[in-house]
Amino acid sequence: MGLLIPCLIIILSTLSKSDPPQELTCYKCENKCEEQIWKECTPEQDVCFQFKYEDGTIEKGCMKESNYERIFEEREDRHGGILDDSSYNCKGNLCNVIGDTSFRCFRSSDRFDEKREIQCSRRQDACVHFVYNDGTIFKGCIKSRNYQKQYDQNQKTHKGLDSFTYMCNESLCNNRTLEDDPKDRLKCIYCREECDEIQVVACTEKQDTCYTFDYKNLTKHKGCVIGENYEQVVENNKNKFYGLVKDVKCQGNLCNARD
Repeated sequence: MGLLIPCLIIILSTLSKSDPPQELTCYKCENKCEEQIWKECTPEQDVCFQFKYEDGTIEKGCMKESNYERIFEEREDRHGGILDDSSYNCKGNLCNVIGDTSFRCFRSSDRFDEKREIQCSRRQDACVHFVYNDGTIFKGCIKSRNYQKQYDQNQKTHKGLDSFTYMCNESLCNNRTLEDDPKDRLKCIYCREECDEIQVVACTEKQDTCYTFDYKNLTKHKGCVIGENYEQVVENNKNKFYGLVKDVKCQGNLCNARD
C-alpha cells in the first residue's frame, strides 16, 4: 500500500500535464503566413483574429473582442488599407485557420456588370442588394446587425432607395434583380455603344422616363431616367464621346426602341 500511493500521484501528475490547454488558442503569424503556429492566448483575450492587408500580407493572433474595431482602424492606417471581406474575429480554438468562411455573396457596383462571387468575412453573415433611385446598385456582404444603419445612410447619401432593396441570409442569395420584382414597373430598352445587343430592363420606382442619346462617334446610350432629372443628365453627358448630338426622352413601355 505504501508503494501504491506514490505511484498514483505520479500517474495523476503526468495526466494533468497532458491535458489540453484551458485558455483560448489561436493561429499566430505575420506577413505571408505560409507557416502558422498556434499560441495560447492570455485570459483576457477572448477572440482570434485575421487581418488581410492591401499589400497582400496577413496577420493572425489573439485579442480582446472589445478592442477589435480600434485595432482594425489602427492597422488600416498603418498598412495603407485593409481588406474587410477577408478580415474578421472569431470565437473558438484555432478558428482563424487558413482560408475564409464559406459564406458567399454576389458583388457588383453596377447593375449591368457581370456579377462575381466573393467570400465574406467571418463577421459578415448576410448578403445585400441596394438599389438606388437613379438605377445604380450595390451587391455585397454585410453584418446583418449593421443593415439598418447602412440602409439609413444610403437613403441620405444616394437620395433614396428603391423598395427592391433587400438583405438575405443564405449564400449567393442576392442574385435577384429588378426584373424579378412582380411590381408593374416601366420597361425601357437598355444598351451602350453600337447597341448591337439590347436588353429590356425594369426601371426603379422613381424612373418614369426612357431615353436615347446619340453621340458624335456614332455610339448610343439607351436606358431609364428620372424625368425631373433629365436635363441634368443631358448636361452631364453632352461632352462625352466627342459630344452629344441628339437626345430623346419618352414615356411608356419600350418607347425608346424606335429611336
